Amino acid sequence: MPIAKRLFKAIPSDLYINWAAAMQIQFRVSDLDQNFTGNREKWAREYLKHFVEQAKKRAENMIEKFVKPFEKYIK
Repeated sequence: MPIAKRLFKAIPSDLYINWAAAMQIQFRVSDLDQNFTGNREKWAREYLKHFVEQAKKRAENMIEKFVKPFEKYIK
């Protein structure tokens, strides 16, 4: 029988955000770390920090790959 896991016990920065799938958080339940010790507010703040860092990285990547190569054609 599978062991139940709690999302709010997972380390937020270990969660994978799948941008192509409508920003879903994806993880294997069996691999979900359960070492987070803060309350839900602290978890939410840490997750938002992780999300913002990943979103900035994603935006920079998108600009490098899909904007800059084409700018020369519209100037």
